[in-house]
Amino acid sequence: LAQRGGGLVGRRERALAVAGLVGVVAFVATPGTAAGPDGDPVQFALNLRYLTPELALGLALLPRLRPLGAPRRQLWTAGALALLLLLCQRTQTILPSDHRAVGVAGALVVIAAVAGIVVLARRRPQPLALAGTVAAVAIVALAGGWTLQKRYLTHRYTDFAALGPELSTWARAQHHQRIGVVGTGGGFSQYPLYGIDLSNRVRYIAHHGAHGGFTTITRCAEWRAAVDAGRYDYVLITPHVDLWTFAPLSQSSLDESTWVHDPAAHVVLDYGSNELVRLSGPLDVHGCPAGA
Repeated sequence: LAQRGGGLVGRRERALAVAGLVGVVAFVATPGTAAGPDGDPVQFALNLRYLTPELALGLALLPRLRPLGAPRRQLWTAGALALLLLLCQRTQTILPSDHRAVGVAGALVVIAAVAGIVVLARRRPQPLALAGTVAAVAIVALAGGWTLQKRYLTHRYTDFAALGPELSTWARAQHHQRIGVVGTGGGFSQYPLYGIDLSNRVRYIAHHGAHGGFTTITRCAEWRAAVDAGRYDYVLITPHVDLWTFAPLSQSSLDESTWVHDPAAHVVLDYGSNELVRLSGPLDVHGCPAGA
């Protein structure tokens, strides 16, 4: 890309290309981008989103490549990218099947829009006709986007795999509740707990510090005091695991599910390694198990 003969046109473009390449190298060199157990980097596909700025920069610079200066080559390149977009939306496996269908439909709309722009550019239409076409496309895009947004807001988190369908169903029926969470599962899967109208207050139970930092509470009495201070209506307890390897952390001996046992605590859901508890009053900080 940096060669004068067959690369980008100007110095700014070449500088941007180098910045993009540095970002790609940083992505590959960062351990967390392929997180997961040894030999099974299950987080790689999900973490590809961190390459979005570099990919967007590369696509923006693509038309400035000297070899693509000819109109016919530009058309072939646009067609290849459109086909790649369609294949990516059709074959991706991260999102549910109904989301893949929406992605394919969106890719087809993009392809049709690009094709329409090419046709209009060749025919050189009158300004009024061009403005009408652009307005029509904008109206269709806004109507379709509003419909998709409404559907998403109505059905979001109906079956959030990270928390399980039981908890997702429960959370959608809650309003104006204070919910405390603890453990890895509760830490990165809080979103459904906010409820369908986002009226619930959700907070991770820990020692909170400056700039959003926090440390794990390792003693039962301190943990119960933090729960009481939060005035929570519910507490969700999930295991402590390493997000890179999914192995139990050294602090996995922490047993919040035992610490929460109190006359004021009532189990609402108990599935797998997760436990949802309803609190009818403060926890007794002096009632912790011996040595906890």
